[in-house]
Amino acid sequence: MPKALNTKLGQRRKAIHPSSRKAAQLARGAHKKEKRNNQEAERSLRQNVLVEKLKWFHERIDLDKSVYSKEEVCQLIEEYLQRFDEELEQIAIVHSIKNRQGRQYAAREDAIKTTIEKEQNEYTTCGFEVPDLMNGKHLKFFKVWNGDAKYLTAIKLSHVKACKPKTHSTDTTDKSVTKLDNSDKDNDVKSKVTEDSNQ
Repeated sequence: MPKALNTKLGQRRKAIHPSSRKAAQLARGAHKKEKRNNQEAERSLRQNVLVEKLKWFHERIDLDKSVYSKEEVCQLIEEYLQRFDEELEQIAIVHSIKNRQGRQYAAREDAIKTTIEKEQNEYTTCGFEVPDLMNGKHLKFFKVWNGDAKYLTAIKLSHVKACKPKTHSTDTTDKSVTKLDNSDKDNDVKSKVTEDSNQ
């Protein structure tokens, strides 16, 4: 049998004093819950952005290829970084129309420019996060991915830095020239030392 409640009929709950330990406990609980909700919303937003990015790459990969080279991946990334060009052109056309007050779509334009700047910075410094297309096994799995967010953890990602233009021929000639110059200096010094010792 359940125990009878030890409260008198009609008894009201006592008001909590604002400086009491109970009030502090309730405030901590509310703050913790709010923080958890914010973290979940942020995580969900990051996941949605990643899914959209992966879908963009998924639509553009060549199904006949078994593996991509770094140069081909860099080319795909550069195309991805230019995905807003058409929208920015449309906004520029709207701004060029006369007799318009203020900047229309200013918030959208600023958000696009901020995103482009952040992504360009990632690409040139620490590397841009993309699906690992340079590994045959990971590319094979990525080809059959259906765009569902629950399989995100199974997709292998890699960071790719911007590919540098090839200028090997000029660098090697310059180095070889400097080496020749140094060897000539060494020969001159040796000849002077031998002359001094003979005298």
